[in-house]
Amino acid sequence: MPAPDSLSDLRVRYARILGQLDTLIEYSRELARRFNGIVPETKAQVNAAPIFIKQVCHAISLRRLMPAQIDGGPRELWDAGSVCALARCVIDAYDALAYFALDAVTEEERDFRELLSDLHDQERRTKMLDFIGSTQPEAITIRANALALRVRARVHPFFARVGKTSQQKIAQGDAPQYYLSQRERNQVGGIDHRHYLSATIYLSQYVHTTPMAINQWRHFKAGGINEVRVMMLSMQHALPYFAKGVHAIMVMFPREDEVPQTVADVLDFWLPVAEGGVPGRGPDPRSASTS
Repeated sequence: MPAPDSLSDLRVRYARILGQLDTLIEYSRELARRFNGIVPETKAQVNAAPIFIKQVCHAISLRRLMPAQIDGGPRELWDAGSVCALARCVIDAYDALAYFALDAVTEEERDFRELLSDLHDQERRTKMLDFIGSTQPEAITIRANALALRVRARVHPFFARVGKTSQQKIAQGDAPQYYLSQRERNQVGGIDHRHYLSATIYLSQYVHTTPMAINQWRHFKAGGINEVRVMMLSMQHALPYFAKGVHAIMVMFPREDEVPQTVADVLDFWLPVAEGGVPGRGPDPRSASTS
């Protein structure tokens, strides 16, 4: 049985993972700048840009909350709940990116996915307005939009191909955002479902303030071994999905320039993890380059 990590070992690992996050953030900024002046050629590209930028913003915010030093440097806030929430946002952003932009589906199906998502949004807004008893003109408009979108969804050519449960929810005014289950979306998107569940369940315990999170907070000590692990795990859970997002944009918006070796190394390390593999044993991410 291997010996447990010492605090010095954890400091080295923490610094390495923090550096990997920095590398992807820096390169993702460059990828985001590629959107300027580019006329999207497909609806998938139209959808990909804002979702990826959202993922990048979550990663940047996660990085800003990570302690810069874990060895007794300047006093910093160790906010485990917030970093876990942001890590979960990074994962969820990739889920949306795959569903709305990356999956190889027909334009008819992609159109229905967007229509269903819009319907879900308008129905949720309607419910929120109903909860507060809003009588504002905007509330009337939102209710009308929801009704019109529901009609469009039910007559859409792809409606007959979704499951009966989704059809019933749409008809009853309770449209789901996705008509595929999480397991189905992970399968299509090349994500290992068990890894996804492990990551999201762990992070959600801090997001939702479960007993485990409360008990840990009672004994939380910034700079301790367990506390360093908690902060580090948030990055370890987010990085595979951030890497998936970065690599997807590299493929969708290719350029002639060479992918920096530092970026290729980070992608090669983390891409296989979300797919159920082992860090550092994936395909060469530089294959996304057209050079």
